[in-house]
Amino acid sequence: MIYSSVIQSKNGDAIPLFANGKPMHSKYNPSAERLPVDAAVQEGFFLIGGIGGGYHIANLVRQLKNFCIIAFEADRESLDFCMALKSVRELSRNPSIVFCQADDVQGLLGQKYIASLYGDFTCLFQRAWQQENEKLCRTVEEGLQETLKAVSADFSVQSHFGKIWMHNILLNLRDLAPAREPLLNPGELAKCAAIIAAGPTLDDSARVLRERQEDFFIIATDTTCGPLYRRGIVPDAIVCVDAQQVSSEHFFPLPAAREGSRTPLVFLDLCSSPSCARLLRQRGIQPVFFHSGHPLSQRAAEACGLMQVETGSGTVTIAAADIARQLGFTRLRFFGADFSYSAGKPYVKGSYLDARFYSWSCALQTAEQQFAGLMYRTPLRHVRNGVYTSEVLEGYRKSLEAWQAKYGYEEKQDELSCKLSRKNAEKRRGNVNLPFNFKAFMEKSVRDIGQIADSSALYNAKAFYALLPYTAYLRKHADLLGNVNAKDSLELLRAACGYLHRFAD
Repeated sequence: MIYSSVIQSKNGDAIPLFANGKPMHSKYNPSAERLPVDAAVQEGFFLIGGIGGGYHIANLVRQLKNFCIIAFEADRESLDFCMALKSVRELSRNPSIVFCQADDVQGLLGQKYIASLYGDFTCLFQRAWQQENEKLCRTVEEGLQETLKAVSADFSVQSHFGKIWMHNILLNLRDLAPAREPLLNPGELAKCAAIIAAGPTLDDSARVLRERQEDFFIIATDTTCGPLYRRGIVPDAIVCVDAQQVSSEHFFPLPAAREGSRTPLVFLDLCSSPSCARLLRQRGIQPVFFHSGHPLSQRAAEACGLMQVETGSGTVTIAAADIARQLGFTRLRFFGADFSYSAGKPYVKGSYLDARFYSWSCALQTAEQQFAGLMYRTPLRHVRNGVYTSEVLEGYRKSLEAWQAKYGYEEKQDELSCKLSRKNAEKRRGNVNLPFNFKAFMEKSVRDIGQIADSSALYNAKAFYALLPYTAYLRKHADLLGNVNAKDSLELLRAACGYLHRFAD
């Protein structure tokens, strides 16, 4: 507890006193107290150390239109002390303000801070409070780094892929056809699901697949299609989450579907390139679409019942494993899931990059240089002789371990085993991708956005959340917006709505 009591200022406002008897606010006019924020700022996410009587927070709120504030106290007792003050209780009624103790800051920050909604993040400390809690302030600032790093990485991905994701989702939804999710027979489910990733070790482990194909239900990630077919291994299912058009090249080795022939199931994320779906349909293969949590895909899934698939930190290997789980496989075995570079290679031999890099190879830019440029684009960490990893690859590995722990898969020799997977499949049995009225969906989306009158309504507007990744893209590419203010979330929403109109008409 950092406070001792409350006194009144000259104008009658309540002022908390610290344990040493010093007042937190001015004894004359605390209601005029302000934080060092430029008067022109109208939106943002603010972390404020020191609640006290809340006068500095109230003045900040008056100048903002679109915002979220997390204000914290040193401990629970100090927080309860402040919450007993009338001025703080009035502020607590505002849904855009969260009061907490210091121990809860990191968790709330990860939940609440949406960069594409609120824009810039600012950490501020009330001056007198900071002087009394200097050590705590330093601890909080140090703890912010990892949380903000994760938020920044997420925003960076959204701002890079936001437009292509939205474009792909809308085109895939426009051509979406009703499809029953595949149900496998007991004989297939009794097999071990082989999850095939494109790491360099697949060069050696593919021999096991080739010799024992009948022992496995082979679920290939898209990048491994070429390497598998070239080795005479025919996958039972293929999974793709890649939004880029180049991903359609992974499906070039697939033969056209013929009566009596073995045709793999192909699972596509709604965010994946529409060129993949077009190529598959030309070959007589109807893809099964799923969604992996993109808010626009999620909104559409409510209307057509698409399966939701986990991808961890965005890797197709986890997506393939999660599809195996939902299909009902109790045993999984991973091939090529290296999450590292080995023998000087980023991928298995025969991937689409081999064809690309070797076809462009010349004396001034050899294929080896191109592969090295791919591997060394970020700093590498030495694992063991000839094996290196990176921060991104380590993130994928940790995501897979987290997925494994979440669903109770235990390691048994070279497999993962989970008794619950069959029950998961039974729950999904009979689910159907329902007919989808694309025009009605688009009209409702545009109508819902039109009903958002001001920035204060954004936080609770589902229509806005559906477009968040695209608004992140618009924030980053402000030069494309013309007269639109890239720091005004409501204006960005309306700009995004203009893009929707292109598909709604």
